[in-house]
Amino acid sequence: MATTPNPFDPLNLMQHFDPNKLMEQFSQNLNQFAPPGLPSGELLEQQRKNLGALTEANQALLKGFQDIMQQQLQLLQKATTEAGQTAQKLQATDANQMAAKQAELLNENYAKLVKHMQDTTATLTAAQQQALKTLEQRWQEVMAEFKTIA
Repeated sequence: MATTPNPFDPLNLMQHFDPNKLMEQFSQNLNQFAPPGLPSGELLEQQRKNLGALTEANQALLKGFQDIMQQQLQLLQKATTEAGQTAQKLQATDANQMAAKQAELLNENYAKLVKHMQDTTATLTAAQQQALKTLEQRWQEVMAEFKTIA
């Protein structure tokens, strides 16, 4: 029995989005319903640029998300390996020093968690900044184009 893919799966989110198909539909609608004298070629080109910028911004965000997922996978693999090592360390510890050793290991793990959260935040911030830079650049182009029309 075939399973239906999850439409909200972020890794498959963009697979059904085809900017060329969207522009073709927009072009057909524009040609069909545009009033006479409307510079449809220029309007189409502007929309193509807008869609290109939006696609580029979304790709930057998706790459950031994929980078985070890769970091999570590596962290899980590393945590699994370290869990075995930690169990061995605790077994080799004298019963009188067990609490001190556990506190030491908890402190080490807390430091690793903070570092991982900082790395994740940096990855997200970089992806968002790239997406915003792309959109800001396109917005400045739109404003420049608008000034030439007005």
